[in-house]
Amino acid sequence: MRQTLLSLLMALLPFAAAADAVEIGGIYYNLIPKGKVAEVTSRPSGDYTGTIEIPESVEYEGETYTVTSIGDKALGGCSSLTSVNIPNSVTSIGSSAFAGSSGLTSVNIPNSVTSIGRGAFQGCSGLTSVTIPNSVTSIGDRTFASCSGLMSLTIGNSVKSIGYSAFALCRGLKDVNYNATNCSFMGSSDFSVFEGCNSLTSIRIGENVQSIPKYAFYRCSSLTSVTIPNSVTSIGSSAFSGCSGLTSVTIPNSVTSIGSSAFHACSGLTSVTIGNSVTNIGSSAFSYCSGLTSVTIPNSVTTIGNYAFQYCTGLTGVTIPNSVTTIGNYAFEGCIGLTSITIPESVSSIGEGAFLYCDNLLAVRSEITEPFNCKRDVFSKNTLRNGVLYVPASTKDLYIRFDGWREFLKIEEAGGESEQFVWLTMKDGRGLTKLKLKQGTRQELSIQPETGWKILTATMDGTDISSLIKSGNVYTTPAIMNDATITIVYEKDNTSGTFSARQSKTDIKVVDDGVVIYNAEPQSRCIVYGANGLPVANTVINDSTHKITLPKGQVYLLALGDRTLKFAL
Repeated sequence: MRQTLLSLLMALLPFAAAADAVEIGGIYYNLIPKGKVAEVTSRPSGDYTGTIEIPESVEYEGETYTVTSIGDKALGGCSSLTSVNIPNSVTSIGSSAFAGSSGLTSVNIPNSVTSIGRGAFQGCSGLTSVTIPNSVTSIGDRTFASCSGLMSLTIGNSVKSIGYSAFALCRGLKDVNYNATNCSFMGSSDFSVFEGCNSLTSIRIGENVQSIPKYAFYRCSSLTSVTIPNSVTSIGSSAFSGCSGLTSVTIPNSVTSIGSSAFHACSGLTSVTIGNSVTNIGSSAFSYCSGLTSVTIPNSVTTIGNYAFQYCTGLTGVTIPNSVTTIGNYAFEGCIGLTSITIPESVSSIGEGAFLYCDNLLAVRSEITEPFNCKRDVFSKNTLRNGVLYVPASTKDLYIRFDGWREFLKIEEAGGESEQFVWLTMKDGRGLTKLKLKQGTRQELSIQPETGWKILTATMDGTDISSLIKSGNVYTTPAIMNDATITIVYEKDNTSGTFSARQSKTDIKVVDDGVVIYNAEPQSRCIVYGANGLPVANTVINDSTHKITLPKGQVYLLALGDRTLKFAL
């Protein structure tokens, strides 16, 4: 059982001074003759109060001692202590050094300090802002845990290790500033780093981090944005569990493992992009993400864990790639938004209750040519009674021999009368192309720009698919169950390097009825030409967001500064 932070805090008390401590100027020290150094320690009786100025050195019996450390429990439990000034001579702050000093509102951590011990500021509820300097390389377990008044935190870019529950239950913490590029963040396997920081809204994880630990952001309910760098290879169990404010997540291609309950109960999550290196989606990884509407599982995944998407009630579309061999127990239980699903031929095991209570699932397309016995209650009664199981040609007689499949009242082979078709429309700089496909088909597309052009953006029904385009500009769609539209925007391949810093920030988004331009250089002129080469729009942009409405069914050329785009509506 995990010990509560309160009990851990109480275990730090009472605080007692060493027997040989000496008082100099109202502060007690342990003096170490070898090296002539002094360590601040606690008072033998009573607490430190008010403001304390710790000197860089002290004199005692004719000798000078340099103050190099704040000792373990030295200033802890001093409820009337309000401010401490630490000199540049101090290199270490000991375990529980200020723990429980609830009245402390101000403390400076100088650039000389390299380590901050376990529980050093735990329970200092009066602290509102902390800056950890670049000199610090490690932050101990529970260092700032339960600092409920802490609102702003700056972490120096030399920190290589942040310990267990270092900032847990800092309920007022809103802003974390960490800009390291050459060192790790959460560099150890310790967990619960920001657990319960329910005012934290966004965080950028350092660029050399290899793993996000267990419970790292557990129940950070106000977290709306997180950037996961390409260095991360694993996301630990319950790392973002209960982050109900999180709306979208992009998991980079470097990630190979998503731990159990990693995004459990992220009820505000509407979209997830999973990188192409993930091989295993852990148990309950996205369970109870009720706002999630669609997810594309990459071709690298072989296992969808137990309860992985359980009760994602808003989920209307999911693509299971041909790499998946195992669908775990209750993996999609309660996904009442699902109306159709395609199970690829690679699947060899479907767990108990995998699609149980998916009562609106009425089209199940199986590509498995050698069916097998499924575990019990794979599909809901409504699916079995009112849905259709589509199976490969000449396999119906096989399917009715196996548990989980035979219970369908209606089984149709591919090419049967009930088979439906959908339209896939592709819009790009050449115009519109329409393909008629069998419902549930995955279509491979070759997206080849003309010479001198490159792909700027690619979307499918408004969802960005740019990262899914493979080398050679090949894109394979998910199983298409309804009419769909792919929009490709090409940009002139400008290699002159003449873009200004401001121009490079300009974002141009093609929408259903025109284009929207963001962050353009003030007084920029934008000209849009039709297919006949004549201008259809000519405007000067003076606002940060500017929309140009255009007629549908045409190819356009847009010129803005040094940028030229080609697209179709």
